Amino acid sequence: MFLIGRILQTFAMNMICITVARFIIGFASGFSSVLVPIYLGELAPPTLRGTLGTLTQFCLVIGIFVSDLLAFPFATEHTWRILFSVTVVAALVQILCFPFLIESPRWLLGRDRTSRKARYIIKKLRGLRHDHEVEI
Repeated sequence: MFLIGRILQTFAMNMICITVARFIIGFASGFSSVLVPIYLGELAPPTLRGTLGTLTQFCLVIGIFVSDLLAFPFATEHTWRILFSVTVVAALVQILCFPFLIESPRWLLGRDRTSRKARYIIKKLRGLRHDHEVEI
């Protein structure tokens, strides 16, 4: 959704197209700002859940700050498309990182209480060596 909205915004020919693109990007941003903390909370050990939730919000604010800094030099009549095209690069980076995401062990265990894949993921995330060390 980010990529579609950002490409639409970059090549917009009128204000209606920009408005629709901003709506799509806003929906995707709201969607990810809810799902990312949930995903991180399911992957993180209990001792780090609060920290990662806070860090997510901190990174969101830093992203807003950086986008404001980028907006100053490109907020002119002739260079505004450059600013919007930078967001396409960010969307492509997200798409390239997507294959490296792992499934949530909590979700896997909710579907199958004896899931070997969930136990393997927990063992990998927590740096455990043996299967008997995995607590569920």
